[in-house]
Amino acid sequence: MNPESVAQWLNALSLVERTKALNLVGFRLTTHARDYGVASVEAIGESSALRKLVGMNELQHKLLSQTGHYLDDQERRAYPVNVFSQILFQTANT
Repeated sequence: MNPESVAQWLNALSLVERTKALNLVGFRLTTHARDYGVASVEAIGESSALRKLVGMNELQHKLLSQTGHYLDDQERRAYPVNVFSQILFQTANT
């Protein structure tokens, strides 16, 4: 993979498909970040920087997941807005 192949791939997609693809890449990156040894805030103890990094990754994961449901026209699989906003604030304050 190189910048040219990524550009070629993205250029072959419609704007909607490109948006969905980039959202999915971002979502999967959040999942892969968990595989690098720091899966939860509880596992890292008191390290402030690591706690913030894990927390930001979890927020991104939740945001990209919800966005993916909207982009795929699967709003029924998404959390209702009032529930989703509560999840975001609970995650941010963990």
